[in-house]
Amino acid sequence: MTEPNPSFFVVGTDTDVGKTVASLMLMRFLIRAGHAPYYWKPVQTGCLSPNDAGADASFVLKYCPEVHQTAADATGACFRTPKAPFYAARDEQSSVEVEDLLHKLAYLRKNNTLVVEAAGGLLVPFSRTHMLADMVQLAVERFGIKPILVARAGLGTINHTLLSIEALHHRGVQPAGIVFVNNKEHRTPQVMLQENMEAISTFSNYSVCGCIPHIEDFSNPPEEAINLFERIAG
Repeated sequence: MTEPNPSFFVVGTDTDVGKTVASLMLMRFLIRAGHAPYYWKPVQTGCLSPNDAGADASFVLKYCPEVHQTAADATGACFRTPKAPFYAARDEQSSVEVEDLLHKLAYLRKNNTLVVEAAGGLLVPFSRTHMLADMVQLAVERFGIKPILVARAGLGTINHTLLSIEALHHRGVQPAGIVFVNNKEHRTPQVMLQENMEAISTFSNYSVCGCIPHIEDFSNPPEEAINLFERIAG
């Protein structure tokens, strides 16, 4: 890699599309490439604490033993209710302060290769005045952090992915890459997978870099799940 500290903002077309799995595979790729990546989740909703087993930071760091972070260090704000950040914070008489998060991001960006994982889809309310996509735009403009768009592999992904690309373009942002994630419950037939990739490429001029398959053992993920990030981060 020519950039000393390449940094990425992992965003999704929706909630539960596989952003955390993609973030973990990206971390594994960066470690293999000789970097010491720092994982950061600006806002976590749906858990009591960053140390909860279901918290994204706990999951990612569990499978990155080379990374010396705590889940608390890797999480900006944590709210109990599984809702859009603005509403999850409001339920606790709190708020998400985007400028505070960007200030923290500026500090982390100085000396680190970052993997920043978003919460929800691009147009979820992050604060009273900002959607997540607005924070992504500011992260790109101020710190040169490159967004990676994560999408489901199966039915519905064409619409969700193309709309997400439009939301980024509307803010002058180009995704550094697009990654599909397959899951155990709804494995996508190969024909549909290829059609979905073809449609996104045809109507957006962005190629899908690959598909992360269902992973049974995250301590020993398939090589293809890690290597597909070579096209984005290599």
